[in-house]
Amino acid sequence: MVGSWRLFLSLALVLAQGWWSWPDPHGPGLYVQTVPSGCRVVLKSKLTLAVGTTGRFSAGVGGIELGLTPGPLQLEEKELPALLSFELPGYEPLVRPFPKDAFRHPQVLTLTPRIPVLVPLAYRLGRDFPFVSLLLAFWLGTGLLWAGRRRRERQTEGRLRTSAALVRGDRIGPYRVQRELGRGGMGVVYQVLSPSGTPLALKLLQPVERPEQEVKALLGLQHPNVVHILDWGEAEGQFYLVMEWVEGRTLDEVVRECRPEEAQVADWMSQLCQALTYIHGKSIVHNDLKPSNLMLREGRLILMDFGIAHSLEQPRVQLGTPGYVAPEKIHGGAGDWRSDYYSAACCWFYLWEGRPAFEGRTPVQTLRLQGQGQLPQGQRPMPAHWDRLWSRWMNADPAQRTASTSGETAQELTG
Repeated sequence: MVGSWRLFLSLALVLAQGWWSWPDPHGPGLYVQTVPSGCRVVLKSKLTLAVGTTGRFSAGVGGIELGLTPGPLQLEEKELPALLSFELPGYEPLVRPFPKDAFRHPQVLTLTPRIPVLVPLAYRLGRDFPFVSLLLAFWLGTGLLWAGRRRRERQTEGRLRTSAALVRGDRIGPYRVQRELGRGGMGVVYQVLSPSGTPLALKLLQPVERPEQEVKALLGLQHPNVVHILDWGEAEGQFYLVMEWVEGRTLDEVVRECRPEEAQVADWMSQLCQALTYIHGKSIVHNDLKPSNLMLREGRLILMDFGIAHSLEQPRVQLGTPGYVAPEKIHGGAGDWRSDYYSAACCWFYLWEGRPAFEGRTPVQTLRLQGQGQLPQGQRPMPAHWDRLWSRWMNADPAQRTASTSGETAQELTG
């Protein structure tokens, strides 16, 4: 498509140059060919004029502009001989007498440039071949743009191969990077622009094999509480997911500012349960539930970041985030929908207590605390009608984690 409009523009410029160079029909007046053309012609000396029938009269006339070469100049044959000056910026003025037979014997005059080569070239291209000049400038400009874009692409490829941070202007597929949003153990999230200029979120992940059926399932997710996944691809061996851009704050940010009330926590957990019920019904396990992956947009909770999600039919062993990962995954299991509910219970604890359910000095210590299978003890008493559901989700034995429907969960949350 791009090549087509370039070809069309080039053809239009060539035709325009042909029209520009086509000789005009000669009208009355004196024609003088100069190199370069377009010189201002000024009458410099006296004219010999006939007065009546008895004699001739010579008058000094100067400074009268007659026109531009090649003409026609505002001069008649009976007004010759005359001394004419040919003037053009960048050239030495050329003064030349013109006899009476100048109309019958056209002359070709060459002006002397003040700066050899450079001035004639500029006039030749700009005055005699303006459209060819535009064509050359166009192809030179597009060539430089292409070279600059190719250089940036090679730099981006190098950063992708070395897992270095991408910078503004880098391209991943058709998407142009604007800024880095966040970085974690599973990948990096960038704000990008689509070819149409729409802001999107792109998560760049480590190389991973994803069955086509699984990717299609992710692209088909359509739910008010689930982020829309719009595209996917591979760049220099790294997998990426493109998601809608969600303006809002994460639950992690909200809880750090102010501990929410019971009704608010119940509403958020009810919306999260609806999202989980939906994706599990589509045979998708999120695999990385945590407060920073739960976004609030105008009061609506949105489940984000499906970077390490997998299909229930084709599970993969991927750990997740310490403090929120299910015990069976810590012990080497692949995990399933019950692992998501364990992570949801850890999020629930964080929303209510304002701190993680398991806190070690290092990620390894945190995993060891989780692997012990004990329920975390909170400092803020949890409502009695929550305790049964929360304890079931937090059970270290996945067989004991039975899921409720979203309607049953809403009833248990509200008491």
